[in-house]
Amino acid sequence: MAYYSYELKEENKNEYVFILYPNNIVHQEIGRSKIYSTYKECQNAFENFKTFVKTNKINDENSQYIEIKETNKLWFFNYIVNGEIIFYRKDGYYSKTNAKKIISSIYKHIVENKIIKK
Repeated sequence: MAYYSYELKEENKNEYVFILYPNNIVHQEIGRSKIYSTYKECQNAFENFKTFVKTNKINDENSQYIEIKETNKLWFFNYIVNGEIIFYRKDGYYSKTNAKKIISSIYKHIVENKIIKK
């Protein structure tokens, strides 16, 4: 399995997100986090996200923390904690199956520690 990459990115002044990318298309997002107000907070959130996914074994749509929705014939996923979206897919997939595969792949990359800084 190839590596995913990630970056901590300032989108606007005092608005930071972490973004995951596949190894084969490094400019295409797998998903992104909610907005954080400092770089350090975003950095901590990324580490917490990895721990959260691994600890809760979030590897399919049946997790209580995953929501997969169809909008305009495209499929999107959200990771939700206490009613708040913490990580999501910005651009939709053409099938629910593809969205489910990415959720599983995110889990596998985290468990196998195959996420590197972009």
